[in-house]
Amino acid sequence: MRSTEHIEPNHPDGLTLEAINALLHEAHVHWAMAPRPTSGLLDGTAAERRVRRINRRAMGAVVRALPIRPAPAMVNDEAA
Repeated sequence: MRSTEHIEPNHPDGLTLEAINALLHEAHVHWAMAPRPTSGLLDGTAAERRVRRINRRAMGAVVRALPIRPAPAMVNDEAA
């Protein structure tokens, strides 16, 4: 059985096993330092609040865009 310790593998992109391991380690360290999700993100309440905010803003824009029309004058329960 041949030992592969002295055989250089063919890496067309130039990355060696050591470079790949270093990149993986760097990514792992970066991921480990990332903030954890809050309870609102985990149970879905943050998404619900976001949808409500979006809907409220959309409705506010629609309501502001509606024209205001005065009510017709009424005389003896009949429109003038």
